[in-house]
Amino acid sequence: MLCSQSFFSTWLIAPLDNFAPIVKASDPVIQSNNSIFVLACFLDKQKKLPIVSGWHECSLQRLVQAVILYNKNPVPIYVSGGDFLSVNEPSYTDFANELLLNLGVKEEHIVLVPEGTNTMEEMAAVYPLLPHGQVAIVSTSTHMNRISKFDRFLNTSQGDLTSLLVPVDHLITRDTEFSFNIPASYSVDIVERALYEYLAVFAHVFSFE
Repeated sequence: MLCSQSFFSTWLIAPLDNFAPIVKASDPVIQSNNSIFVLACFLDKQKKLPIVSGWHECSLQRLVQAVILYNKNPVPIYVSGGDFLSVNEPSYTDFANELLLNLGVKEEHIVLVPEGTNTMEEMAAVYPLLPHGQVAIVSTSTHMNRISKFDRFLNTSQGDLTSLLVPVDHLITRDTEFSFNIPASYSVDIVERALYEYLAVFAHVFSFE
């Protein structure tokens, strides 16, 4: 009953969802980017469909946000994602490449890194390839706490990078008040995502700290 209440699920997810400040397209800091790094999310496209079909919202939001940053400052976009789909050909990065090209990104500015089946593996695969300077890391807002810790660990061992966290796919999209509501399944889903992320931070981060 408690998990089905929006005030509780919002309270639980808020520290994760609000961890990284929102980056606006007009922010001058975008002009300091030397690269853009988009982490993979989900895709289900086993038959011929329109380019925008089959993407989970988290994937589509990340890739579209990368293009918004690119349009403000055209730097290479690195796209990661290993063999985690139910079919091997084409891969997640192949589909992402097609989408980015159709959204106006130049082919020479797309770097595909088809490696990694979780956040740490993807970052470990891409970081050695990134040019020194500022990298804009685009991912889901609730993952940013964990990403910032991985970033600190990888920067210590692999290079001199400055990360600009660019959160998307926010779960909290409106002001909330403390009030009871009819039990809602979406609140239970948010609680599940929050618990997963907190456990992931504990399991992955403390394994190398």
